[in-house]
Amino acid sequence: REEREERESIEEAYAITGNFNNWQQDLMSPGVSGQYSMTVFVPADGLEFRFLKMPGALPIAPEKDKCAEKTGKILGPQEDLTTCWSVKAAANSCLRIELLCLKQIYSVLWMPVQ
Repeated sequence: REEREERESIEEAYAITGNFNNWQQDLMSPGVSGQYSMTVFVPADGLEFRFLKMPGALPIAPEKDKCAEKTGKILGPQEDLTTCWSVKAAANSCLRIELLCLKQIYSVLWMPVQ
């Protein structure tokens, strides 16, 4: 059983998509178990993003569109999710975005990078 769980975690990967990369897929860097992160530049009109579970690019997104809360309900992975998080920050500043996944329960975090 442990081997199977280890194989599944190795195959699990997440991408991020948003207005900072023209809604293309950028794979996130894995960290400690269940943590994935990426640093992005904030566009002039603010940052919008959602996550994609790979393979298959199934969206993981907030229940409420343009969600500015880190604690809002997260949906997915499932097809046809089009909502996104919306973060107001200074144009061209950097934000570190983290997706945490533990037993298919997701949480999101973002913070400025100095």
